[in-house]
Amino acid sequence: MLFPNHLQFLESRKLQIPFCGELVFRGENTRKDFMKTLYAALAVDASEFSAHCADKLLFTKWVESIRFSPTANGCGMPKTKSLKELLPNLKENLEKEFHHPVIKPVASMGSDGKGIYFSAEEFLQDFEKRPEYFFEEEISPLTGLLSSGEKYFVQEKIGSRDQEYRLHTYQGSVVKGATFTRWDQDWDLKKFEEAEEALQQFLNTLPSWFTAGQAWSVDLMEGDPGFSVVEINTNRGRKKHWSGDLTNPDTLAAYAKHFQEFYGAKFTSEGAKKILRGESKLEDFVEKFGWEAVKKHQELRKSLKL
Repeated sequence: MLFPNHLQFLESRKLQIPFCGELVFRGENTRKDFMKTLYAALAVDASEFSAHCADKLLFTKWVESIRFSPTANGCGMPKTKSLKELLPNLKENLEKEFHHPVIKPVASMGSDGKGIYFSAEEFLQDFEKRPEYFFEEEISPLTGLLSSGEKYFVQEKIGSRDQEYRLHTYQGSVVKGATFTRWDQDWDLKKFEEAEEALQQFLNTLPSWFTAGQAWSVDLMEGDPGFSVVEINTNRGRKKHWSGDLTNPDTLAAYAKHFQEFYGAKFTSEGAKKILRGESKLEDFVEKFGWEAVKKHQELRKSLKL
């Protein structure tokens, strides 16, 4: 099912042309200045499209409708349904359609699991008390737009928490070296490279007009039969960050090197050069997370020759 009111909107998106302009970074060594340059050059899209993509259910339905192929070397997306698709027999269809359902809010950014149901039993207990709550048409609290209009959706559980990775992308390409574990579990650099390759194969199944100007942070889970894109995070249609991980000096450096290698970006100020070297607000990051976190990312970039 693709939401009818978005068919025309998605069709108009096909006119979008990928960014290929000039990038010159002259600011300070901060995430804010880095993003200011990207948005001023129109390199990163902050439009109604990127806002609608923040709706996890709508994004999944859009991707299902436009992918060149349903899978990419085993990397796909988990089975996903809106609650309305499971009516009128919600309980029976939930059990029939999903082995291990996870019921999530369509619009959320937190990593604390708030509002997420990890079992059908837990969800159905709350649903039976107030079914109308779960079917209220909702304007997204992230964007202020009516996207899917749904409050919750159902997704098949893939893998476990220690198999989840956070990756970053720009315009249909993985930003190499900006990958790490979602919950700071053991770092396996070979596994990171496998995750990056799997995500790139997935991105290759999307048309260029869909990814044009899009900067995403992606949660990738490894399970059976391989990697799955659990969800993506966007800038919510605003000229702001698309991932809190951009405060990490090495994540920001990975993006800087990506723009330098593939878009000929120039870093002319000392502050901008610090971003390129992975020194953006380094003291603040170390104070908050410690040197161990910095060393892990430095090892990753070194192993990838970044």
